[in-house]
Amino acid sequence: AQADGSVDFTNRILQTLALTPIAEGSTEFIRNKYLFRKRLEGVGMSIPYLHLVTSQNDIPQVAETFFPLIVKPVSSMESRSVPSIGQSGEIASVFQRIS
Repeated sequence: AQADGSVDFTNRILQTLALTPIAEGSTEFIRNKYLFRKRLEGVGMSIPYLHLVTSQNDIPQVAETFFPLIVKPVSSMESRSVPSIGQSGEIASVFQRIS
């Protein structure tokens, strides 16, 4: 897991306030939308359909889903770089732009 300055900063504040810090190893689930949702699904929570795209090779499978698609980079915060795709021809260019 990569270092995350905001989680480290939060842990320092929590420790200063004598509160329980974020457990080591939890950071990747906090920061990675895909892992977080899969973990929720694993404990029985209902989540919207999602598909992890890690390369251009994954695009044909995604193109078979319904539209519009909302594309969220797994590690991006807030709503930055969250495009909506209206048709399958847009998937490759959006993937290339945000990866």
